[in-house]
Amino acid sequence: MTGLVARVRKVLSIADPGAPELGVRFSAKAEDLPAAIAEAARLFAAGRLRIPVEKTYTLDQAAAAHIDSAAGHTRGRRVLVI
Repeated sequence: MTGLVARVRKVLSIADPGAPELGVRFSAKAEDLPAAIAEAARLFAAGRLRIPVEKTYTLDQAAAAHIDSAAGHTRGRRVLVI
């Protein structure tokens, strides 16, 4: 993602605690991130956590994913497959 944007500080990760090493901001609200990730994995494995995916994109379609996301009106996440 960092290679696709002009200003890396505009990128915000909620999934990669190592993002600041790349100049990317990281945001997490959980007090204990490892415990929060473990709980999410447990809920997913139990079938109690569902993350709807609207559409998947290849990395070379990242610009289209961004345009589609900015347009709004979605019922699920957009996923870049790397």
